[in-house]
Amino acid sequence: MIIRENIFLTNELERIVTTRMETGRTTLADLLRIQVKLRGLEQELVLLDNQKRIPQAVINQVLNRTADQTIEPHDSLTLVTLDDQRQTLLTSIREDHPMIRMYTLQQEVSKRALELNILEVKPSFTAGVDYIAVGKRSDAQPNGNGRDILSPRIGIRVPLYRDKYRAKTQEERLTMHALELRKDDQFNQFRTAIEQAYADLEDGHIRYALANEQQSIIRSAIDLQMTSYSTNGAGFPGSAPNGRSTPPI
Repeated sequence: MIIRENIFLTNELERIVTTRMETGRTTLADLLRIQVKLRGLEQELVLLDNQKRIPQAVINQVLNRTADQTIEPHDSLTLVTLDDQRQTLLTSIREDHPMIRMYTLQQEVSKRALELNILEVKPSFTAGVDYIAVGKRSDAQPNGNGRDILSPRIGIRVPLYRDKYRAKTQEERLTMHALELRKDDQFNQFRTAIEQAYADLEDGHIRYALANEQQSIIRSAIDLQMTSYSTNGAGFPGSAPNGRSTPPI
């Protein structure tokens, strides 16, 4: 952690200032300035430890662990390099993502309801045969005694009130159109999120490279400054050559 490294460097600087003050090569004001900076860094570290409790609880909740379980961050950072497969990813989302498939299946339901409604408005015909079993009589002998009866039956159904079918057709078509708009909107949200993720990843690579370069330069500057101060008192962190105050290390 950067603050812990700053605390370590400030402690080293405090040790150097204390040694120089004991030999009369610096003033108490220099030591007090370093101690104020050190206490500020320690206080900032305590505040950061308090602020991390909420994200720590959220992470533990996702992992189904107790909220106070400690999460140890890695000291090193490894950046992932992803192939530019945005179109493949978008195609997979369009075809297989549960949210998109949900809207597609709802459209299928409306489509089937529309097809059924179209059939309902058409005339329908029925044809059949009624069969009646007749027992043979023993007290008389009529013609066809005991012969079973077959009665053919034909029917036709013509819907007279078509307004409700027209309204149902319009309703299902509007439903299908609304579902298509929702599906497109959901897909556009996914596409935007993917583009943002790729942009964030590229931004992370740039910032990571810049931080590494700056870290090397700053470490070299700190080493030179502390060496210069420990040998001849020049370049004390917190004081400019003209006496004006400058930020400590």
